[in-house]
Amino acid sequence: MVDTKSARLAFIGLLAKSASLFKFSWIVGSFAAFFSATGCVLPVAGAFSGITGSSVLVGLLFALRLLTGSAASLSILAHFLPGLFAAYYWASNSFLMRVCVPAACAVMFAAHPVGYEALIYSIFWLIPMAVYFSNNKSLFATALGSTFTAHAIGSVIWLYTVPMISEQWINLMPLVVFERCVMALGMVAVYRATNWIFARRPYKSVLPAHS
Repeated sequence: MVDTKSARLAFIGLLAKSASLFKFSWIVGSFAAFFSATGCVLPVAGAFSGITGSSVLVGLLFALRLLTGSAASLSILAHFLPGLFAAYYWASNSFLMRVCVPAACAVMFAAHPVGYEALIYSIFWLIPMAVYFSNNKSLFATALGSTFTAHAIGSVIWLYTVPMISEQWINLMPLVVFERCVMALGMVAVYRATNWIFARRPYKSVLPAHS
């Protein structure tokens, strides 16, 4: 009999690969222009397979990308690092993952001259921290914290690799709200569908309450 955890991980991997065909490039200038619907799928691996399983999945997808001819670069890593940290957010309720990571991104954003001038943009990264401190374990709250963690990682990579002015970052803020709500709702849908297929039970957080 196939292990349920492994089967779910394989299912998410196949779904993530298929989802890469659906691009989110309609938000021009946003880091999501670099992304596809994979951003709604890959993070959910953390809910079912934890840190180890999601790391293995992302590693395999990254290796597959390299084997198909893509050169290792920051641009390629940018396809995977945000999703990896978003999966870690699902997998862990730790202070390190849910507070330190987005806080570190805010510090790195502020350390850049353009980021410093557009510092208000990093206000989004308070959301993953707020989910932690409120101890809100609802499915949507977890998805929202996860997608904004991915957004934090992706934005910092984008800031340091692509020339933009502070006004462009600030002007993107209304679009980011819409973009990330779509991502979070997509994660909720993927979680519920995967859970229904393999377990057929309602969402119930298995993460321990933080102290």
